[in-house]
Amino acid sequence: MMLSKYVKEIFLKWLKDNEINLDECLHNVKKKLSKDKITCLNPYKANKSDIANIYYRVAEYVFYGLKKHDIAYLIADYGLKQTNIYISPKVIIGDGFSLEFAENSKIYENVKVGDNFKVIGKVIICSKTSNSSNNFIELGDNVTLNHNVCIRGTVRIGDNVCVDGGCTILDNVDSDCEVKLVCSLQMLYSNKKNLLPSPKIYVYGVVPKFKNQIVIYGEGFYNPIVDIKIRDLTKHVDSEISYWDKNTIIVKVKPMNIDHEKLELNKIIIKSNGYKCVINNSMGLVKSLK
Repeated sequence: MMLSKYVKEIFLKWLKDNEINLDECLHNVKKKLSKDKITCLNPYKANKSDIANIYYRVAEYVFYGLKKHDIAYLIADYGLKQTNIYISPKVIIGDGFSLEFAENSKIYENVKVGDNFKVIGKVIICSKTSNSSNNFIELGDNVTLNHNVCIRGTVRIGDNVCVDGGCTILDNVDSDCEVKLVCSLQMLYSNKKNLLPSPKIYVYGVVPKFKNQIVIYGEGFYNPIVDIKIRDLTKHVDSEISYWDKNTIIVKVKPMNIDHEKLELNKIIIKSNGYKCVINNSMGLVKSLK
């Protein structure tokens, strides 16, 4: 009864009773919520993650069921103010949705998710261009995203996938996989002021492209310098940048005969605009040199 009352209050805040079949609306939204994994069925005492789930299901029904798109976005925006969690009403999420400790999470346009989707902690899911149907993110059934996971671009994630905390997904992930973080990042900031165009640099990941090439994905790259070191080697690894833009650096690495144990103790130093990012123990570099 508490849940019905809460959902009814949301509907009547944005829609007049004579504009909708309120009983039908309540039935359809409660049917979805009954399959989701809400921890507290009393919304007046529930945590923000549960409240965000309720606001999403109402906004989703208003968007797809009632075809009142503007009102659906108003409901989603109000849910953001109440919970600091935003899920676009255009997002499609299957049955068994679960949010836990999800404050500051954002799921934007052009995202489709299967059943038993679980979010634990802050998660960001964002396609490259929200208004383009060609840039779509699709997640299969039984996908779990842990704290500080970021999914960007045009990505397909299969079924039964768990993404560990801190990972950024920029490419497809096959079914029955676990995605783990393989780089530890250390941000160092310069004392210089008025640095343009970007005051900071971030690295999402280092991926082997072809043999002896790596791609570094991130933000804020501007005239970057890349320095690669292997522990216990007196010389730096010979490398050159073959391409860069603000989000990507492609680096060619000279082949070397290096003991594999030493190779795994690597350090990639990226300098840009007076800022420096240090990537320790990148498996992307290891794979490109093996």
